[in-house]
Amino acid sequence: MSRVRQMALIPLAVIALLLTLPLAFGNYPVKIGLVHWYGSGSAPRHKTRRAATVARHHQPDPYPVRTVADPWRPGMTQWGIQVYWQSTASDPPDYTWGKAQRIVNYIVGLDANSLCISFPFYTPDLTASTVSAKPATPSPARVAILIQEARRAGLRVTVRPILDEASLDPPTGWRGAIEPDDRDMWFASYRRLLLPYAKVAQKYGAAAFVVGTELDSMEGDPRWAGLIAAIRQVFHGQISYDVNWSDYITTAQVQVPVRSFGVDAYFPVDAPDSAPVPELVAGWDAWLDRKTTGPLRSLVLSEVAIGAEEDAYDSPGNFYVNNPPDPRVQANWYTAVCAVTRQRHMAGMYVWSLDFNAIPAHPPKAESPLDFLGRRLSEQALRACFTGS
Repeated sequence: MSRVRQMALIPLAVIALLLTLPLAFGNYPVKIGLVHWYGSGSAPRHKTRRAATVARHHQPDPYPVRTVADPWRPGMTQWGIQVYWQSTASDPPDYTWGKAQRIVNYIVGLDANSLCISFPFYTPDLTASTVSAKPATPSPARVAILIQEARRAGLRVTVRPILDEASLDPPTGWRGAIEPDDRDMWFASYRRLLLPYAKVAQKYGAAAFVVGTELDSMEGDPRWAGLIAAIRQVFHGQISYDVNWSDYITTAQVQVPVRSFGVDAYFPVDAPDSAPVPELVAGWDAWLDRKTTGPLRSLVLSEVAIGAEEDAYDSPGNFYVNNPPDPRVQANWYTAVCAVTRQRHMAGMYVWSLDFNAIPAHPPKAESPLDFLGRRLSEQALRACFTGS
């Protein structure tokens, strides 16, 4: 065949390819693993709900987001999951959408009605006067993606910054022991970091924004008032502060000027691994009664966690010890804390934590003892808790 004829066939081949590809693949993007990828060119447009809090984004959706059977309303208990997000900066936006969808679907599958997005920020050392984002900090634009998918599913959303401790010489150095050399500079730096996240929280319908997490040494500083006032200018939902469990018990009133508080609840209970749930409930009540007896209607348990391992009840917040595994310990702990939350009429309970980058259908084999993903007994306990069964 002559070269001229070969060249003439090229346009015909291109036309045939354009006609047959849609028939072969349809309008959906090519799927790779459990997240999706839209090849080159513009992605297909999503249809949208008319709810004002849900922003427009691409459709059709290859991973339809499940919806909450009984969405949270004021007066209901927040049954939630903490999603800890260390960002992969190289992920394209559409890949982040796919990750957000699979995480939301998993959380809805647990029958939760709430989700908290916890994202890390950083400081050089205990006395540094600045804080900053790093590549592992998801940008406000990426956080907006997860807010939108969670709201589309009917989940209540909280946005929460948490100071990473890697540079603070843990476990002796931790976020509650920072002592900035220049507090004016520190609060100014923190304000610059938080405001873009508060803006996307407002824009995309988050219900709450946490202004600080376990910053014990910074509590009582008068500069909190200015920071909170600045956030209130751009975010009109609930503004709260999450306090460390020991600080909550020993401090008459946490000195951060917000109306809503959460407690990262790592109350130790002296009990054997074989302890029945009522014994664990009694251990929790003994701690809470030091603060007050009876209902705690405004209190949110912002972090509930324990290792699925032996000898964990007396140190549920110990992130640095690995004991022999015992899945019953974690499952019974969740059941006990759920009972306490109901009996004390608390505002909510959030389980720590679910990695944003996890693939629920394929849990990691080298998981942390504190992870619940893929632990059958723990997932069953959470579903029973969240449904009240």
